[in-house]
Amino acid sequence: MKITHSIASLDLSAGGPSRSLPNICIGLKRNGINQHIVTYDSRNPNSDMLIKENIDITFVLNNRKFGLDYKKVIESVDGDVFHLHNLWSPILHWTASKCKKSNIPFIISPRGTLEPWPLSQKKMKKKLSWLLYQKNDLLAASCIHATSETEANNIRNLGISTPIAIIPNGINVENYPYQKSNVVEEKTILFLSRVSPKKGIETLINTWISIPAKIKDEWKIRIVGEGDKGLNDSYYMNIKQLINSHNLANSIILTGPKYGKDKIEEFKNASIFVLPTQSENFGMVIAEAMISGVPVITTKGTPWKILNDKKVGWWIDNTENELKQAMIEAMCLPEDVRRQKGIDSRQIIEDNYSMEETTSKYQLLYNWVHDKSIDEPDFLF
Repeated sequence: MKITHSIASLDLSAGGPSRSLPNICIGLKRNGINQHIVTYDSRNPNSDMLIKENIDITFVLNNRKFGLDYKKVIESVDGDVFHLHNLWSPILHWTASKCKKSNIPFIISPRGTLEPWPLSQKKMKKKLSWLLYQKNDLLAASCIHATSETEANNIRNLGISTPIAIIPNGINVENYPYQKSNVVEEKTILFLSRVSPKKGIETLINTWISIPAKIKDEWKIRIVGEGDKGLNDSYYMNIKQLINSHNLANSIILTGPKYGKDKIEEFKNASIFVLPTQSENFGMVIAEAMISGVPVITTKGTPWKILNDKKVGWWIDNTENELKQAMIEAMCLPEDVRRQKGIDSRQIIEDNYSMEETTSKYQLLYNWVHDKSIDEPDFLF
């Protein structure tokens, strides 16, 4: 069986899907599943490990003409099952159209694009796309993949009756060795994600301003990431200006993006991870922080209720007051207590989100989509 993946970008700046898809592909390849990725060429694609594992990738030159360049390529590509990652891009509609025309089963992973907050952005454009093709593509899919029950419920609420498979993103545990030093040289609050309005960075900065100086005296915030259009992105520049206007450049450091070993080093050196986001269908960076042994503060716009249930972190309402209370509590914990929360967080990822467990579920899903006569997986919603 051959799985063909369709995704707009594998660029490291593109966020979660550019990291989660390669992880999936590598895990499946090691289980003997033949795969092919078709994606647009980009400046910094997350493809090194894919190439090392001999996973086929076709990079399409993007001429930005309604995805017609991509359509021509995808028409010539074969596969027993096609897997479409994300929504709204014309290239994914061309892939779905090819599958419908050729009677090839296909799966769609919305990757959080059908959550309430993303749907509230560019509403008219998305409403038109929904009416023209997007809803029909979702209804025609053999299955929709969601990373959490919350995401599955939000998809159902849009009137989509297609079977939904709930499979969380997996983590390659071996890539994140636990390396916390017993000597804490600097107390660091880490934000690592795209620098965009969705992620709540202004909330984080305003909250930091309101925390008493005697509490935050030994602490710094590191904001690791870049804007949607790089370091010259207008929103990124606005964040930089906000920091400078409050004379916070010594306590809030904008580092730009970090990848690979440099990113892992950021997690290794962090004392607390904070993501005050509006919405995440999964939140790969949360799982990466946890596997790195860092206690997490995040919002109920993410599916990480387990942080509260297991008392390893803080899953809070998305308000400055809630964030302030959680940050003060985390910062004032004794170092050994905070460290234990990180160790327990790592164990949760090892037990529930390993790449091996995720890969086995994908394999079951692909087998079922390819041959509906076999028993359906028990993780269908």
